[in-house]
Amino acid sequence: MKKLIRYYDPKRFKKLPDGWIRDWREQREWGPSCEVVLGPEERRKFCEDLGGREPEAHESASIINHEGKDCFFPIFADTKIDNWYATAEKVAWNERSVRIVGYGNGSVDYFDKGYRYYVRPVRPIFDLAVQYNSKTDLI
Repeated sequence: MKKLIRYYDPKRFKKLPDGWIRDWREQREWGPSCEVVLGPEERRKFCEDLGGREPEAHESASIINHEGKDCFFPIFADTKIDNWYATAEKVAWNERSVRIVGYGNGSVDYFDKGYRYYVRPVRPIFDLAVQYNSKTDLI
C-alpha cells in the first residue's frame, strides 16, 4: 500500500510578531480576518489600514485545507465560516460580481460584489533574499 503524502507542511506557516501569518509556499503573508462582514469600501479600507490588500481568488483558495473539520489550516483560527470571504477578483462575464471563498466547505464561487462579506488582507513577502537562517529551518 502506498503511503499518502499529506498536503499540509508544518513549516509552511509562521506567525509573525505583528500578528500576520507568513506562508512560505505561496510567498505571501496573511493578516487577521475582519470580525464582522463588510461592504466593498469597508473591505478595501480594512485591508489598507492593516498594510495589505484584498486577495485575488487563487490567493484566498491557497489556504483552503480539506484535511480538517473546517476547510482552513489551524493557524488561521480566526477564520469565520458563517459567511463568505470576498476577493478582489471580478468575474469576467458579470462585472457586478466578485469571486468569494467559503472556508466552511472549501469552495470558491462568485456573487454580487456589493454584498457584505468577510475579508482577510494579504501582502507579499518583501525580502525574499532572507528566507533561511540555516539549511533546514525557516526564519
